[in-house]
Amino acid sequence: MKYIFLLTIFLVISVASYTQILTGQEVVEKSIMYHDPACRWGTLQGVYDFKETRPDGNDRNTLIEIDNKNDCFNHVRLDEKCINSKLVKE
Repeated sequence: MKYIFLLTIFLVISVASYTQILTGQEVVEKSIMYHDPACRWGTLQGVYDFKETRPDGNDRNTLIEIDNKNDCFNHVRLDEKCINSKLVKE
């Protein structure tokens, strides 16, 4: 039992010594390198249409337009009561 405890302590210390501590900026950069290795995000132009089903039976549709080439983002949410829209352009 004593040897199992010592082995567990050794393994925990070994794993902890190899763990990297990354800054937020490093996490974002690594994520971009992994998910966008061809560097297409900067010129992305796309439209995404989502349909969200609800337990009460009311569906909500969301349309997202991304135009990174022209620094534009549009978010339109449609449900049975109203239309919400947000346009961001820099």
